[in-house]
Amino acid sequence: MPKGPIRVGIVGVGKFARQRHVTSILANPDYQLAAACSRHAAVEGVRNFASIQDVLSQVEDLDAVSICTPPQIRFEMARFALTRGKHVLLEKPS
Repeated sequence: MPKGPIRVGIVGVGKFARQRHVTSILANPDYQLAAACSRHAAVEGVRNFASIQDVLSQVEDLDAVSICTPPQIRFEMARFALTRGKHVLLEKPS
């Protein structure tokens, strides 16, 4: 178990991620929003990146990623994060 809050990166910064994931992480002191990754959006107050590869190579103390992208592109992102020892949260497809 990490000391301090679990540091999470959001991958895919769309409406659902902003309304659910970001707000939930920010509301819980056991978690810290450490980074965001999106081609077209950003989350104010955290480091923002264009790709999951950039997040995982530049945010060394990241514990987990929450992948909030369309279902068609999640598999490779999840596999990439898992091979780098990160916990991964995936929502079921809508």
